[in-house]
Amino acid sequence: MMTYKTKYLPQVVYKDRPRWMNGCKPKPENWDTEERIIERDIYYALLKHRAQAKFRNQEHTLTESEWRDLWTVDRWLCRGRCKTDLCLMLVDREGGWHKDNVAIVERRVYLERAGEYRNNNNDGS
Repeated sequence: MMTYKTKYLPQVVYKDRPRWMNGCKPKPENWDTEERIIERDIYYALLKHRAQAKFRNQEHTLTESEWRDLWTVDRWLCRGRCKTDLCLMLVDREGGWHKDNVAIVERRVYLERAGEYRNNNNDGS
């Protein structure tokens, strides 16, 4: 059984911005319920994930519906930086971010695998 945080804190907090900043201003009335705030954060995470993949020159073909299938609300509430929290991981590090090449795992699994990958690369040098 997964444990949930007691109160959901939005990932993005909009503050008053200076007049010179471009873009439309956020409308808090559009995000009035906790469910809608979570939906926005899930979508915003997809946009950030795509941008990061593009920056790293990695393939990224996950659609919004595939992303929402991966990150259900129950899983989303268990995301975090603790070793028992959930994160998204590539199954095959050489492949891109595709539906069949990603898995949601606990961070301890991700970190153990990252350590093994680092050790394998250092042994070959």
